Amino acid sequence: MSKTEKQVDVSGFHWRSYRATVRRKEVFTFPSCSTDVNFNQDLADPIYNEMETEWNRVSNFQLPQFLDKTLKRIEKKTRLFTKRLCQQVERFDILKVQIKDAKFQLELSFKVKVEWTHF
Repeated sequence: MSKTEKQVDVSGFHWRSYRATVRRKEVFTFPSCSTDVNFNQDLADPIYNEMETEWNRVSNFQLPQFLDKTLKRIEKKTRLFTKRLCQQVERFDILKVQIKDAKFQLELSFKVKVEWTHF
């Protein structure tokens, strides 16, 4: 083996090729065919691909499911609150029709806000 062959690493590049690449903003041009190799892009591509896959899974599947569950829990708590509120207000001799109307308005307000935020 010659001295030059010993200086080539497993990727087939000589150490001077790496040094030249760093000086040229991480882009190496093969002298034989004028093809550019961007080391930064080659290193980043697997990371970006994994991030894109994970982001897709989270934003398109997990997050909507979480939001739906959370909205259902909020709606359930809101209904329970309005029911208890109506029970407490009945003690003050307020007409049941007025209580029913107020309850309807509270629930309607909740639904409008949920529909506005649930896109």
